[in-house]
Amino acid sequence: MAKIVIIDDDKSILEVTKIILEAENYKVEMIDSDRNIIEKVKKIMPDLILLDISMPGLGGKEICTKLKKETETEKIPIMMLSASSKIREVTKDCGADYWLEKPFEMDQLIDKVKQVLNRL
Repeated sequence: MAKIVIIDDDKSILEVTKIILEAENYKVEMIDSDRNIIEKVKKIMPDLILLDISMPGLGGKEICTKLKKETETEKIPIMMLSASSKIREVTKDCGADYWLEKPFEMDQLIDKVKQVLNRL
């Protein structure tokens, strides 16, 4: 069973996304703040990270950059999520592997997650 970490400060998005992905038989962990985020990800060692760009404190771009610089987490695929028109640029700048524009349909998310995990 693939493990997915969702990092977002919006608890309602976390909950809905978790329910949808668990219905697809993924193990889902949620992180809603930047506190000890690198250590939390290292402890979980997910197969995929869904990361919101807009977060208070450390933003998604900074979190992504830090995760990609750590030996233990550098190979974990990261999918950036955002309504920002600069999502492609941010994804490239921080070394993320994929992106998905908000708002998205849950079917789009499921399809993209399956595509990413099937590449592993």
